[in-house]
Amino acid sequence: MRFLASLAVPWFLCLIHLLLVSADEDDVKYRASILRNATIVTKVVESLDKGDFGSALKRLSKVTNPYTEVIGPALTMVMHYKQNEEVKRLKELLQRLDQQFGKVHWEFKKVEKEFDELRVQVRLGAIEQKIRVTAYELALLHRIPREGVHHQADMFVMNYENDFQNSAKKLYEAVVDTNHIFHKNLFEYAVPLTENNRYVMHVFMMDVLRLLLQGINVEMSYLHIKNYTATYQFMQREWTLKIRKVLRTMDKVDKFVKSKWREQAEVDLEKFTKTKPELSHKDFAYSLYNTFKMKYPWRHWLVIVYDPITGGEKHWMSACGGFIKFRYYDRNIVISSVDESKPLVNETQAMDILANLPSYDSADNFYHALPSNVQYSCTPFASSGCLQYGYSGFHVEIPNEELSIKYDKEGKIKRRELNIGSAKYPAWMVEKGIVPDLRITLPKIKEMTLRTDDVFICAFAKAGTHWVWEITSMLTSGKAEYENRSKISMMMEFHCPEEFESASSPRIFNTHLSLELLPSQLLEQRTKILLIQRNPKDCLVSLYNHMKNMLPPGVPCPSWAEFFHDFIEEDDQFERMCRYLEEFQRMLVDRSDHILLLFYEDLKKDLESEVKRIAVFLNVPCGDEFAKEVATKCNFQNMKKADKSKKNDLGADLNYLYRKASMIRPADSDEEKEGEDMDKAIAVKDERRKQMSYL
Repeated sequence: MRFLASLAVPWFLCLIHLLLVSADEDDVKYRASILRNATIVTKVVESLDKGDFGSALKRLSKVTNPYTEVIGPALTMVMHYKQNEEVKRLKELLQRLDQQFGKVHWEFKKVEKEFDELRVQVRLGAIEQKIRVTAYELALLHRIPREGVHHQADMFVMNYENDFQNSAKKLYEAVVDTNHIFHKNLFEYAVPLTENNRYVMHVFMMDVLRLLLQGINVEMSYLHIKNYTATYQFMQREWTLKIRKVLRTMDKVDKFVKSKWREQAEVDLEKFTKTKPELSHKDFAYSLYNTFKMKYPWRHWLVIVYDPITGGEKHWMSACGGFIKFRYYDRNIVISSVDESKPLVNETQAMDILANLPSYDSADNFYHALPSNVQYSCTPFASSGCLQYGYSGFHVEIPNEELSIKYDKEGKIKRRELNIGSAKYPAWMVEKGIVPDLRITLPKIKEMTLRTDDVFICAFAKAGTHWVWEITSMLTSGKAEYENRSKISMMMEFHCPEEFESASSPRIFNTHLSLELLPSQLLEQRTKILLIQRNPKDCLVSLYNHMKNMLPPGVPCPSWAEFFHDFIEEDDQFERMCRYLEEFQRMLVDRSDHILLLFYEDLKKDLESEVKRIAVFLNVPCGDEFAKEVATKCNFQNMKKADKSKKNDLGADLNYLYRKASMIRPADSDEEKEGEDMDKAIAVKDERRKQMSYL
């Protein structure tokens, strides 16, 4: 017996040791699974604004279960586990989730405001406020040091019990309306307020979804802290199913909005035509095309605009997927569109058909000589028509491929460019994240809410934007001190509009975007604009040097001769420059009180006087001494020195912004011949401008 008893003690200790090892291993796996689920959920939620809407819904549907499962266990680790790398990592993930749930876009706020103004039955603003306030206390629980966790948990519980009032469930019911509490669900109320804008609805629905996920997080965290285990487990299953139902509702609404494109496009056309009587046919077609392209990007568009002529002998048109509007607000308008999935037409086949047609002296006879499948079918050609030979009063706007690839004479790729509307950027700038996805930011910029004291500095590239931005910043601040950031921090095309909301007033924006892409309120509320012009020849040289300094490794740099030839002859860059200036010149005629025209050459010649002009225009105090101080601080040499310590948003050397005031031309430059070539190009554009009655 003694022998057996002596054996029993080591055996018992061994069993305890094995149990402890097994428990430790289980705990390690448990903690790892929590971290894994939290990481997956965080990455998916952070990706909601990336890619297309349908893909985002699919990604989220795959993590609904991990999301509801991880809330309680994650809170346990944060509240009760000792601080280590795992807990630190988990807290970082939870804080990232809190940040994502708190994101609100202007589209959401705009619709929410209209809900309140129209007294819509769904009180979205009140629901949002209750969720946000309680979620703030929960977010503190994710950040607070361990010794303060239990006190903060009490604060969270008290806030929940006093104010939350089942807000997550109320928001869910507003979205899906399973019990028919409301006349319409939340998204059905929103659709007409957005004018069937599919992109705006995407953003609005995603923000509502974030708010719902935040509310679920609050509710489940409360149940976990109160140790309502059975209710927690039941609601975990319930919320998993409910989230999936919300995702299906969002997909259904998206399909509905997409199906309304034609009906809404006709409304948009009438509204656009009524409000743009002053535009030439060319500018009207260009602007209308880009309006439709941005709002209905899943369709490819063709826009034809010409004088309101009559008679079949002069014109004959047909169009699929669009409208034919003859003598419509003093224009003839033909619009055709096809779904993005439609195969490309055979250009050779189309040219052969035209080449084999007999000659006719009237448009209707010519049109009816076309093959029947061209006249009466939308396949393979979605539109066809004929205008009287020699007639010049029309303009056609066709798709401009977003990605264009330029080749050299040997067939090698010279450069890749992205074209979004009238905005054009090297593809590598977008791919490397230097410039955001313009398909997303441009519609936001157009609808951006401006403040009454905002100031815009507008100029074509390399015309002196940074120079004037620094001067204006000093004048509005009343201090001759350099900005501690680069102009890119307030450059419109480098940011989403919501990034500017925290900027203090007055906000001094700068941009190279054309007038049609800038906020609508810019003209509506007569925002102050500083327009800079510079000799286009000098702009071009400066642009070339700028490009060379910006190119990343592996991107080929053209010679000056190639760059000059492409700019003037082959690309549409020179056309863009002319159009850019023409847009603002038209604006100068009747809006001179809120636009100040500056010339780069005048700034070089007498900077102090120009500083005073800017101050008078902005209605800010500027005595002689202050003007002199600003002018001294803003001469090229001093600005170059100051910018060496300045934070640069692009991470590149800022010194390339400052070269000697006298133009340093590339070694292969033939200044005299290039000057003549540009003069000829300008003369051609000037003659075209006069013919089109731009001024």
